[in-house]
Amino acid sequence: MARRVAQQQGVALVSVLLVFALITVIASEILAVNYRDIKKTQHQFSSKQAYYYALGGESLARQLLYRDMASSTNKSDGFKDTWAQPLESYNINEGTMTIEIIDLQSRFNINNLLSSNDAADPVYLQAFKQLQDQLDTQPSIAPALVDWLDSNQQLSAGGAEDLAYSNKTRPYLAANRALYDKTELLLLEGLSYEAYNELAEHVSVLPQGSKINLNTVTGTVLKALVPALSASELSQIEQLQNQGGLESTAAWFNKPFAAKLKSQASLFSVSSEYFEVRVKSLYDGRVALLSTTLHRNANKSEIRIMKRHHDQ
Repeated sequence: MARRVAQQQGVALVSVLLVFALITVIASEILAVNYRDIKKTQHQFSSKQAYYYALGGESLARQLLYRDMASSTNKSDGFKDTWAQPLESYNINEGTMTIEIIDLQSRFNINNLLSSNDAADPVYLQAFKQLQDQLDTQPSIAPALVDWLDSNQQLSAGGAEDLAYSNKTRPYLAANRALYDKTELLLLEGLSYEAYNELAEHVSVLPQGSKINLNTVTGTVLKALVPALSASELSQIEQLQNQGGLESTAAWFNKPFAAKLKSQASLFSVSSEYFEVRVKSLYDGRVALLSTTLHRNANKSEIRIMKRHHDQ
């Protein structure tokens, strides 16, 4: 009898231990779920805070551009302007923030490949081919790019229209309009991702008709537009740019290399309306990358956001 009681007590003890073990497992799982939820909420909060800091950086850049527009005694833009100076890395609560302002009119505007009559502009078309030659981003995508931009379905020699894209695994159609963002280049027939990355740093996507700022244009883009320029002349131009540039295109056209620049005089200016602001903010281990294209309209004394791209 005593033995049976002992056995029953042993079974009861095992049952109690099993219950406690089950309760411990359930409690541990609840705690783990709660911990994950708390961390997820914390990460979401930190990501949102990093984004808000990036927006603050964008606002600061807009203020710099506005002050430059309002206070300039001349209407030229160059590397000595306040907006063009390297901005310090800002220490923020539990993180840092960096801001960069880029003159988009120092780059090749892809939308200028098409003239106002919906035909390829021969000057810009040749310049774009020369740009690709310099960067060695072959094969040439100029014909495909013209077909992408124009409003018709007439196939250029070496180009691509709807038929080329509709036969892909994931079919799509040619845009038949101006580019909105340079990442659209990745959709073109014949352009690899590596070639795009090389090309992307030298091109912009702006309204048709925007001009190149001689005070800020890169040597690579200028050489593509005016291939007759020698390495020595490009070096002289860079020195003038680093000194702040010149106040007018007329001043540029008085330099020893003026004849070569004058051959493409209609392409150039010494002021800029379009800028890209790049902000990187770090908060509590979370990173926010913000890229904003701004249009600075001196006639209306306003700065308008054209587009904003956000990565985390």
